[in-house]
Amino acid sequence: MAALGKWQDSWKASVKASVLHGTEKFVAEMLEELTGDRREQRAVREKERLRLEWPKIIDAIAKVWKAPWEVVSRQRGNGAVGLAYHLGQSHAGMTLRELGHQMGDVEYPAVSVAIARLQKRLRTDRSLQKKVKHVEQLLKVES
Repeated sequence: MAALGKWQDSWKASVKASVLHGTEKFVAEMLEELTGDRREQRAVREKERLRLEWPKIIDAIAKVWKAPWEVVSRQRGNGAVGLAYHLGQSHAGMTLRELGHQMGDVEYPAVSVAIARLQKRLRTDRSLQKKVKHVEQLLKVES
């Protein structure tokens, strides 16, 4: 880009996609340097996707709920599935469709409704708030 006279910062606007090539250590270091608005910049969301995976999310929830995920995910009204969807969307960069697939081909509108119900319930349910905080601490993420 220097040959085009865009030496300093003006070249950044012309980048349409990014690829990191190198050792795992190099890629991890470069991802740490990546900043921006996650709503506007796909690369920032991709960075999150690489950081947290679905199995880690459900393992942390099962640990906090003190039961195997297979049991916790089938209990109605405990907030575990909604929390898994929420964390998968916000910290693993998963789409609603991907989240539904992880739970056995749940349609994405149902995933969206579960996330909305969780968020509404978190406004008043102190017990659920404590569980969510504990899960986030285990995963080392923040809401």
